[in-house]
Amino acid sequence: MVDIEKNRREMPKNSLKIGLIGCGAMGEKRLEAVLRTKLGKIAYLFDPNPERAKRLAKKFKAETVPLADAIWETCDIGIVATPHAFLAPNALAGLTKRRFVLVEKPGAMGRAELERLCQPRCKIGYNHRFHPAARLLAKEIDSPLWIRAAYGHGGRPGYEDEWRMQTALSGGGEILDQGVHLLDLASYWLKEPLIKVAAVRQNAFYRSTEEDNGFLLLKSKTGILVTLHCSATQWKNLFRVEIGCKNDLWIWEGLGTENYGGERLIRYRRNPEGGKPDEQTQVFPNASQVSWDEEWKHFYGHATGEVKEVESTPHDSLGLFECLESVYNERILKMERDE
Repeated sequence: MVDIEKNRREMPKNSLKIGLIGCGAMGEKRLEAVLRTKLGKIAYLFDPNPERAKRLAKKFKAETVPLADAIWETCDIGIVATPHAFLAPNALAGLTKRRFVLVEKPGAMGRAELERLCQPRCKIGYNHRFHPAARLLAKEIDSPLWIRAAYGHGGRPGYEDEWRMQTALSGGGEILDQGVHLLDLASYWLKEPLIKVAAVRQNAFYRSTEEDNGFLLLKSKTGILVTLHCSATQWKNLFRVEIGCKNDLWIWEGLGTENYGGERLIRYRRNPEGGKPDEQTQVFPNASQVSWDEEWKHFYGHATGEVKEVESTPHDSLGLFECLESVYNERILKMERDE
């Protein structure tokens, strides 16, 4: 078994061995960030579909292993990017072996699972808070009054049959898949837990037992209101966040991808005399790629001892899951459909 403490002391800081459990789209994005940043050596991959693991192994010049547990026997750092039902069990296996673990959001199916991951070596993968616009907002917003956000895509044929819409594998629908990014961002900026005021879980289009749209009205302990809409029936992809402050209105649009458009941040400065506000716009090239790279740099630095306090830990997400469990107590609203 790898002695990670010895490795951290003796190996070059960019040479820790990286393993991946789950060779889907998110796992591939994580490995691309490892490659771009040149932090770590991609060593071993596991996926229950051997052909999928072999494809990524060929792309990243890595080896495959027959069992997920083998990752923790051979690697210093493990990335877990599986369907939600398998996130916490795999992450906990790594933590038991004293490995550093980056587990894809939301990290668990519920608060009880998440509590077991509350260890210093674990981080939940919330890359959206590492977008340039998100980082700038965290520094600049002052006296926030409210947040309004929307995040949506249009799914694809057969989307209702994918694991994301299967309760046993996902634990929820669109709120737990994309909505958690908005919840995490709001908590990150406000530095306060969010409490549910009202929520509607709507099944509007896809034939599933879970929601394809989520509408949330939340508040912080100091009374800041947050409205969120996440959707799998947004036929043109959309990411938009508005933050109203005492003297500013901030608007973040796009995620720096082809589907969501370029990332830009607009600041409208309140005119004390009324009338048209001053306007400033910043554009962030390659913002999506930057977010994956910066999150990996942050976590890898934590593993090597250069970053003392890691962001978006399981402990940070406990309040988020308390809010989510209240949301998922709401019965789903099913729309009538023509057969």
